[in-house]
Amino acid sequence: TDKFEYVGGLYYFDDDAKYSRTSTALVPAAPIGNTRYKLTTEAWAAYGQTTWTPGWIEDRLSFTAGLRYTDEGKDIKWNNAEQISALRPPTPAAQASDDKNFDNVSGNFTVAYQAADDVNTYLRYGNGYRSGGFNGESFASDPFEEESMDQYELGVKSEWLDSRLRVNGSLYTYTYDDMQVSLIDVSSGTPSSIITNAGK
Repeated sequence: TDKFEYVGGLYYFDDDAKYSRTSTALVPAAPIGNTRYKLTTEAWAAYGQTTWTPGWIEDRLSFTAGLRYTDEGKDIKWNNAEQISALRPPTPAAQASDDKNFDNVSGNFTVAYQAADDVNTYLRYGNGYRSGGFNGESFASDPFEEESMDQYELGVKSEWLDSRLRVNGSLYTYTYDDMQVSLIDVSSGTPSSIITNAGK
């Protein structure tokens, strides 16, 4: 079941996801068995943004600021059946569970200058966020951490030739912290796709 609500500047999201996998591999060391896990996410967020034009330089200068708070609770329950391998002793059925809360404050700030009626320049800073979580394919593994990003941008938006030509451009850079990446992990002879943090 999933539920998503939006009221004004407030978001609420509740989601349950269930997975079940039975695998048979040609690799002799790979086990045969059923893997089950359930992921649950409950999240809410509040945000706001405003623009202020102080009246300087003939009202050509404006400032925009936005702020967002996000809170997410995640939990996982593993329920693995017995794993049977031709070359190894059977792995008994196992259960485990874990939960973790992620929260973040992110925002943006923009200074814009209307250099001419058809030319707008701006300098912007913003940061973004992606919550962490659990790898269901990797039994009882530690969660991966949240990812964050800082962005700086200098740009121009313009129109020329009585609005028949539009020219926009920007220079920007991103800096990630704890970037989330997917990789293939082999555990007990079984390959699985997992998410981990790559650093900065």
